[in-house]
Amino acid sequence: MSVIEQILIENETIQEEIPLDKYQYVIPGINFIVGLIFFIYAFAKDSDFGLIAGFGLIIYGVYQYLVLKSTERAVTNFRVIEKKGLFTTEINEIQFKSLETCEMKQNFIEKIFKIGVIELTARGHSKLKLSNVEDPIKYITTINNIALNSK
Repeated sequence: MSVIEQILIENETIQEEIPLDKYQYVIPGINFIVGLIFFIYAFAKDSDFGLIAGFGLIIYGVYQYLVLKSTERAVTNFRVIEKKGLFTTEINEIQFKSLETCEMKQNFIEKIFKIGVIELTARGHSKLKLSNVEDPIKYITTINNIALNSK
């Protein structure tokens, strides 16, 4: 059971889960592979520095991957929730009854890869920024439809 499912209130259901785009996993993968190459090469050449650097990159790549896998984002019938953190937990939410603006931002590269950023603003200057959203138009439409129906 996910953390978001655990914090739902009575009569609240998850309408959509917002996954991270698949390109976010490239950097942890590169770190892991480069670390593995360093580690193997240093092991063959008996280099202490290479072993330490390789091992460090492998650990860092695994850590980055686990951080990405521990991120949860969902749209419920009452709010938009984001949970981040591997060793610590940070939960941010915007309730639809206080939602003021829902914006999508994409630069040229993001437009090519069909990813973007969704920024939600609520009364009281609270903001929720959902970065690296795959197919942001789909989710911004879902958020707007639910927000209009809940008011």
